[in-house]
Amino acid sequence: MQHTNVRYEGTSFTINSRLSFKLLIESWKEKIAEDKDGLREFYGDLLESLSAYPEVLEPINDLSILKDRQPLIEKMMTSIFPVTLSDKKDLYAISIPFTYKTIYSSALFKSIFLNESGDMIMVPDPETERVISEQKIIMSYQMILTKFYGFELRGDTTTVHPFLDPVTGLQKYLQLELNSRFIEVKAKGKLPDLGQNQTCIRLKDLLKIPRLQVLLPLDLFEFEGFVIINIKDVTEREVISDIKNRLLTVHSFADIHAFASLQEQMQKLIGLSDVRIGIAPFFKINNHYVFSDQFSQNSFILKHIHSQEEKTRICLKLIQLFQKHDDFLVISSITPEVVRDYPFLRTILEEGGKSLIICPLRSGKELIGVLSFLSNTPGMLGYSHIQKIEPAIPLFVLALEKSAEILNNQIDRVIKEQFTAVQSSVEWKFTEAALSFLTKKSKGDDSKIENIVFEDVYPLYGSNRYKEFIHRT
Repeated sequence: MQHTNVRYEGTSFTINSRLSFKLLIESWKEKIAEDKDGLREFYGDLLESLSAYPEVLEPINDLSILKDRQPLIEKMMTSIFPVTLSDKKDLYAISIPFTYKTIYSSALFKSIFLNESGDMIMVPDPETERVISEQKIIMSYQMILTKFYGFELRGDTTTVHPFLDPVTGLQKYLQLELNSRFIEVKAKGKLPDLGQNQTCIRLKDLLKIPRLQVLLPLDLFEFEGFVIINIKDVTEREVISDIKNRLLTVHSFADIHAFASLQEQMQKLIGLSDVRIGIAPFFKINNHYVFSDQFSQNSFILKHIHSQEEKTRICLKLIQLFQKHDDFLVISSITPEVVRDYPFLRTILEEGGKSLIICPLRSGKELIGVLSFLSNTPGMLGYSHIQKIEPAIPLFVLALEKSAEILNNQIDRVIKEQFTAVQSSVEWKFTEAALSFLTKKSKGDDSKIENIVFEDVYPLYGSNRYKEFIHRT
């Protein structure tokens, strides 16, 4: 009998458990009783295999009897883990109830989580240990309260844990599921009366029951069977959720700290640390594209270009490009020959960029920006990464739409506050002046908004010809 001491929130819980294949064998017999030839033959062969090892049919206290039984254990496990699981790609194992002692595991699980002897799970950090301890205690009480007290319990004991990938050095997220289907709980004596406690409760609230450990100590019970451990990589789901939350709070992509955080999340998403992201917004206000250093500083394509005309020209080139090619632009290796086809990549190549993916960001059919992934290693990025990037694209589109709306409102407010009524034909000039004013203001410059001057423009009426100046009100 294994005696496991689990500490949680300063309290020690003792759990008694031992290995048993009883419920598994009973499940085979139920399959045989279904009177299907294929099932009867398959599970009948498994039962026949056990006939030569009667010691395996009883609860096992001495695990040394399994030492020479590994081929038998592996054959038994074929009834639990389907052929769709890969020994080298999937993470799964069998352990003694509520312990870190394993009797079987996939090759990948063993290489990542087991000790040198290959039979004990190594917990990576104290926080993971705390969450798993909570999970064990909840599972124990779930089985006890369901079987002996008729509690109706809702929820599951699935948990998500951060994990540092030893290969990439990036944080991943792994979902841990402990399946207690093949565990039987037994009471060691007379059970206490719990009185009028609530009989329908959520699993996560189990440990909130007052004095539960005092009223119902776990050492009054024994658990026989085994736990099925399944671990899934849920990095994409968790990272997408995190990116969504971050983008909801981003008011401008000019925020360097917010953008650095987004870059870190996107690195996790595609699984590459040697990758930077850039975003080039194509904000169109009053039917006129507006650019500023403030919004271009996180763009590989625009940040070194200060001419408004050149930025507009590149923007129109990209619009034309993605009208012809609806997909992402993937350039595995940036070379001088590639730059001849895509001149806007010249600065990127000069600064050491060697591999690139450009993702169009569209609002409806209109291109409102591009999201870029850049590596200084040739061949680092390719078409295989598109599938990982795609789930995040709608989030960046929404963020750009939000940023454009905020900027449009800010510019409109400045124009109304600083100028008299503006004719639509010259509205673009005031838009640029308002954008310049907002950019300076964001840098802490309290300078006044510039005067708007139209050179060589004369009024239609009047005795004298003179230049028209439109002043601030």
